[in-house]
Amino acid sequence: MAETERTFSGEVVRNEVEIDRALFVSFSDGARTFWHTHDGVQTLVITEGEGWFQYWDEPKQALTVGDVVVVRPNEKHWHGARRGTNMVHLATLVGETHWLEEVTDPD
Repeated sequence: MAETERTFSGEVVRNEVEIDRALFVSFSDGARTFWHTHDGVQTLVITEGEGWFQYWDEPKQALTVGDVVVVRPNEKHWHGARRGTNMVHLATLVGETHWLEEVTDPD
């Protein structure tokens, strides 16, 4: 019996995703990444606290527990904790990270 016959009903196709790294990142009150890009997709799952996410030249987005952000490949962005709270996210990464300039307070 094929694996899908023992675990699913009906026609199911499973596509494995190659992940280079999966890690929990803890941001203290107001801490954040620098601007950066990734060669492949990055997924962020917020597991504690509240934070921010922003693509270059787009408004920043508020994040809270349970939010999931799928970061597009090669898109300049940053993420981190809101002031007054910590934030933890589970990040999965495909490809290399390319670090850029520091995010300023006005950003």
